[in-house]
Amino acid sequence: MKAKRAPMGLGMRIFLFFFAFTLAMLAILWLLETVFLDSIYREIRMSEILRAEKSCEAMLDEEDFYPKLVKAARAGDFCVIVADGSGVLYSVDVLPSCVIHRLSHYNVEYFTNLARNNGGEYLLRVSLDGESDSEFRDRGVAESIVYSRLLNRDGKELCLILNAEAEPITATVTTLRALLMLVTVIFLLVSALLAAFLSRSLSRPLATLTRKSRFLGRPNAPDFRTEGYREVAELGDTLENASRELTKNDRLQKELVANISHDLRTPLTMIAGYAEMMRDIPGENTPENAGVIVEESRRLSTIVTDALDVSRIQSGSEPAVFETFDLTRDTRDIVERFSHLTEREGYEIACSLPDSEATVSADRMMISRVIYNLINNAVTHAGDKKRVLVTEELRPGAVRILVEDNGPGIPEKELDSIWDRYYKVDKSHTRAAVGSGLGLSIVKTILARHGATYGVESTEGRGSVFWFELPRIE
Repeated sequence: MKAKRAPMGLGMRIFLFFFAFTLAMLAILWLLETVFLDSIYREIRMSEILRAEKSCEAMLDEEDFYPKLVKAARAGDFCVIVADGSGVLYSVDVLPSCVIHRLSHYNVEYFTNLARNNGGEYLLRVSLDGESDSEFRDRGVAESIVYSRLLNRDGKELCLILNAEAEPITATVTTLRALLMLVTVIFLLVSALLAAFLSRSLSRPLATLTRKSRFLGRPNAPDFRTEGYREVAELGDTLENASRELTKNDRLQKELVANISHDLRTPLTMIAGYAEMMRDIPGENTPENAGVIVEESRRLSTIVTDALDVSRIQSGSEPAVFETFDLTRDTRDIVERFSHLTEREGYEIACSLPDSEATVSADRMMISRVIYNLINNAVTHAGDKKRVLVTEELRPGAVRILVEDNGPGIPEKELDSIWDRYYKVDKSHTRAAVGSGLGLSIVKTILARHGATYGVESTEGRGSVFWFELPRIE
């Protein structure tokens, strides 16, 4: 089986990209400065002489025409002739090798006829490579541009003729090619060094984080925070937070195993002990002993149900089904059911609910589970007073449910952790506080899915108040 090639590293990708970009820019520069320079220059000269003709044509209507014409010709480095049928009226000669002033077979009548036969204007590119043009070829003149245009002034036909040289640039191109060769060598060396530096400086922090990430979540994980550009620093902070969360999650899962093992073993031991006693000892098959077995079975069922619920809700396999219902009535029903279950153990669950309806739109079963878990949590930690108060407050556009106990309270440093999975404030496994540590995590997951606000206020020695708030439909 053919081995799969390893993907190219970031540093090498940056180096190759930067080097390829440098080569492309040099290639474009070579093409523009050598291959296309001559053509570009000629096109520019042709466009210049066309603009010069427009300027000269506008000057014909001015009183001081000739001085302006001379000034414009010298500034633009072109020759100009203004003629009519009788001959030359104005002439400005500024070029040493002017076609319209020097060559005998390129006379005024010749250029006038060219313009007349071409609809009033004619642009001619004259290549001075013939024998009759040898005197200009010896001077290095390779091409000349002549433009003639017929004008009408006061019913009289005039011919405006302009001549500009496309100066020889062969020597310039040769010089540029030599300079470009030197520039190319220097540029390639500099770009190679710069590309190597950039690729190393950009990829080194990522390589360091990659090497450290192999220890992510381990007890001896290194510090992922690193210096560098902003994105790498943010990635390092993210990995550092992830490492802390993984370590914390690992610790909580180990605590879960210990908690559930203890919490399952205790009721199982009770069930097995009472069942054996009822089987082996005459007269022990009493309703009281059967009640103990039922109660311990209920504790086992609660632990298992909580574990299944939190897994199902957080995985999304149980979607929320929104409906409109009266939260006040549902809260009252849950409190009444709880009161029946706990009154024989001496617990008092009081409620303070408004007479009017509090209509909300939410998943009815999930919100009922939230209220049930909050009350069950309060009963578990109600303390010696064994009193729980459930309150509903109607606010502008919202309804708030508060569940208060009179237990020992929660230490301030643990307030942010009680919503986490597996977390238990009471780790002593006392009989009054048996639980899986998943109830408040279920509450958090459901309320987060509804976009609801929630929180807890607690004072050590005086109890805690858990609350959540849903938008109310008026």
